[in-house]
Amino acid sequence: MSGTVGELFGGSGRRVRDVIWGDVPVDRAVKALLETRAMRRLKGMSQRARHTRLEHAVGVYHLANLTLRRISESGAYLEDRDVRCALAAALLLDAGRYPYAASVEGINLPGAPTLKELSRRWIEHDDVAKVLRSEWDLEPHNVFRLVSRGDQPPHSLTPTEHLLRDILFGSLNVAGLDRLIRDGRGARVPYGLLEVEPLIERLRIVGHENRAILALDEDGAGMLQSLVFSRYLMHYNVYGHHALRIPTAMFLRAIQDAITAG
Repeated sequence: MSGTVGELFGGSGRRVRDVIWGDVPVDRAVKALLETRAMRRLKGMSQRARHTRLEHAVGVYHLANLTLRRISESGAYLEDRDVRCALAAALLLDAGRYPYAASVEGINLPGAPTLKELSRRWIEHDDVAKVLRSEWDLEPHNVFRLVSRGDQPPHSLTPTEHLLRDILFGSLNVAGLDRLIRDGRGARVPYGLLEVEPLIERLRIVGHENRAILALDEDGAGMLQSLVFSRYLMHYNVYGHHALRIPTAMFLRAIQDAITAG
């Protein structure tokens, strides 16, 4: 690996303090991206329990870092540029989200841009694009291809891009792992006490239908069961709790009335 990727994998002396993961190593490129308008915007957006989307972005970046390091050490070949692209995408995964995204993005807002369109704007046509080119040596569109959400993945993805999107959106996606732990801690429930680092250490790459996909070693089966059960308990007892569902319904009705009123 190059010196650049070595820094991204923890060689940098700079740290960002995170309440869940402790001191997260960052280098100059990461710091520059955190200071863009797109990322500063997330600092004011609360998410579910008691954290912001910026804190979640740092957590997703950290877990993506651990995952990429693990699969690289397991023998999978990744170009330096692929690693940088995946880490930038992890930081920018929520760049296009609306405030109160869990509610707003589930309804059709007349004339409002979609999540995919907003993500493209923030990544390809803002100061993020300048930072990606100057500090990360990346084309913004390639980062957007990894971040892009939709019913179908972007066309003409390379096998490596499919793997990187699996890290971001697959069954063991790093965003879901961070959200589970962070929400469990914020809601003060025991369902998010999963040991994520040992789970990541049991990841490996296997071939399936001419593609490389994430899998777990056999001794990680118990941890996977714990993850599935923890997700079920969180959705049933926290996300589906009436104290959350009632104000969400009221909020959606307020949006509906506002649209009707022009």
